[in-house]
Amino acid sequence: MKDSRLHFLLLLIPAALLIIGCSNSSSISKDYNSQVLFRNSNVGSLGEDNVKSSVRDTSYINYSNRDIIKSGDQLQVSVWGYPEFNTTTTVKDYGTVTVPLIGDVMAAGLTTDRFTVDVSKKLTQYVKGEPKVTVSHIDMNRRISVMGAVNKQDNYTSLSDISLVEIIAAAGGPTPDADLAHVKIFMKGKISDVKEIDLAKHLEQGDMDNIPKVRSGDTVFVPREENVMRKLSDFTRDILLLFGFFSLLY
Repeated sequence: MKDSRLHFLLLLIPAALLIIGCSNSSSISKDYNSQVLFRNSNVGSLGEDNVKSSVRDTSYINYSNRDIIKSGDQLQVSVWGYPEFNTTTTVKDYGTVTVPLIGDVMAAGLTTDRFTVDVSKKLTQYVKGEPKVTVSHIDMNRRISVMGAVNKQDNYTSLSDISLVEIIAAAGGPTPDADLAHVKIFMKGKISDVKEIDLAKHLEQGDMDNIPKVRSGDTVFVPREENVMRKLSDFTRDILLLFGFFSLLY
């Protein structure tokens, strides 16, 4: 009787491994297909054209001369060749920003171009030649955050609503272990207002027109697939525990 039960268990193990292998193979195949579909769903052309026009590679917008700096705005000041002057600072209530070594400089009411000229003039006291100053106006309200299983987690700026596929493409695309069936959009960054999207299904069906759009202030989270090897190791552990249990009984 003991030998027959042991023989049954030995027959059970290959069958169980075959089942879990098929299951994992199916999930891997589905994930692989989603990845391939993502790459082949015109995302390449979006990344070359639409993404460049809609999403910047950084979080900064260089404003035109018509845009005026105001209190509460964030500015990034960069001086080429002199990193000690570089700073990201907020315009104070009384209109000034603090630049390293220079001190407070009036910014409110000026365009970024005019403010750049003023900073350059003050820098001539500290650097040789004509300083090359860049002032970027950071608009925190136009950011879209992309997190999770993407190649470049970052904040991206969009001047209008943008497709979920486009913003993920701008973030370098999904990683190989990305779970595109459970992508989450946190509206305006709020945990209580979340939308889950089966992006894999949209891609598999070629349903690009109905892929949701994300807006300024939203956060996109791409989860990771559960590790297949961890599933297998857990199964192996259970089998070993099972053998240990039966060895105690017989």
